[in-house]
Amino acid sequence: MFLLINLNANANFPTKNDDLFSTSPLTSSPFKSSRSYTDAELRNESIISLLVASIVSILFPASMYVWNDSIKLGRDHPISIRRNCLSISIVCLISLEILFLFRSITETLDNSQGQFSSLIALLNYRSYSNYLDYFLRCLLVPIFLWLVLFCGPICFENSKILIKLKNFKLISILQRFRFSFKTNTLISIVKFENYQFLNFFRQYIFAPLSEELLFRGVLLALLVPFWSKTSAIFISSSSLMHIHTFIVTSFLRKKINLNESFVVTIQCLYTFLFGLIASVNYLWSGNLITPILLHFLCNLIGLPEFDKIFHQEARNFQHHQRNEICSNRPAYRRGKRETAVKVFTIADESFYLLIHNVPKLCGVNVIEDLRILFSRYGTIDRLELVDFPQKEPFTQTYLIRYHTIAEAIRAKKSLDDYELLGSKLHISYGPELETTDEIEAKLKARQRYVEAKLAQLHNLRQLKK
Repeated sequence: MFLLINLNANANFPTKNDDLFSTSPLTSSPFKSSRSYTDAELRNESIISLLVASIVSILFPASMYVWNDSIKLGRDHPISIRRNCLSISIVCLISLEILFLFRSITETLDNSQGQFSSLIALLNYRSYSNYLDYFLRCLLVPIFLWLVLFCGPICFENSKILIKLKNFKLISILQRFRFSFKTNTLISIVKFENYQFLNFFRQYIFAPLSEELLFRGVLLALLVPFWSKTSAIFISSSSLMHIHTFIVTSFLRKKINLNESFVVTIQCLYTFLFGLIASVNYLWSGNLITPILLHFLCNLIGLPEFDKIFHQEARNFQHHQRNEICSNRPAYRRGKRETAVKVFTIADESFYLLIHNVPKLCGVNVIEDLRILFSRYGTIDRLELVDFPQKEPFTQTYLIRYHTIAEAIRAKKSLDDYELLGSKLHISYGPELETTDEIEAKLKARQRYVEAKLAQLHNLRQLKK
């Protein structure tokens, strides 16, 4: 908390020369130099600071690929999450050391209080006289500006007078983040082995802290002494954090996927816009808690659904539609539930299932997540990506084959409308994919099942007599 909150009775508020969008460097009080620079020296120092900032920004994504099998495992594997947290933590410590050395060499840091205290004073350079000023400048006003960037998804989620709380992503996150608090679960959390806890920790705690410390705190502290604040904001916000995943996947496949390139472009554009807002708010508030809070809120909301924002309704495909419950069946065909019917049919049931509406995410091993999820309901003989003609934008369709029809039926009933990676799955049978031998085996299996049921019914009648 000391790193994030700096309250002082003698508040050091900015002066007129401490303008946020000043076009000259070395103007704000925490960035003043103890010696004067000539124009040539200032030009050389600005180039050096840009090179150092570039090296620091490259170290962040590069640290995630220092492990031999990091690409093979994927970024969402528990082992990869633990390794990435360790690597990025080391990079943050190295970046802080680089920042301290660079500012000490250029004489733009007062290190009389020691390295740790000097870095804290540098990253949280603005002090506040009371908690009200701190709350307004560091929390309330930045959140209002953050609403401008995310007005699309927020307005869409709350377009009606009565707010539907179930549509908020926070609710779905909390629903997925439920622990039974058994002894083994708590031990797995402490040992960093629980996948749900790892994913939650990475996305909503570790990522905001580490990325804002480096891309807002360290980079701006490297650039601002020798660049104008406007230039420093644009340079620090131009780090393309998502493009490294696209490059790695394209290198492995040896071809470029246009759909993935479009998704990565949108992600980079939104990252750039968020970087501008976070940098402006950080230089205005002078406290790292501001960009960290904004980053947490951005991860909470996620990218906007552009088709819904621009009133482009998603196509209602036939395999998404649920049939109405039939209420006029004869008594002998009514089951125990309204959705059940006493009839033997094999027209629709199949070994094959088509998994629709699977989100297409760059750098996420979706097929492995599907394999783990669907293997709970039986033995999987085949799981692959298929080119289904009718699919929504930014989604994929996967084909899965179970060893028995009973396993396929159980999986469809259990996982239809299941929420995976923020998207609801739609599962349909694929009898058209069956071969002649598979159809024959299915008919024989159903024949044996009917014969067993008839024999059971015959035995019951004999017992009654």
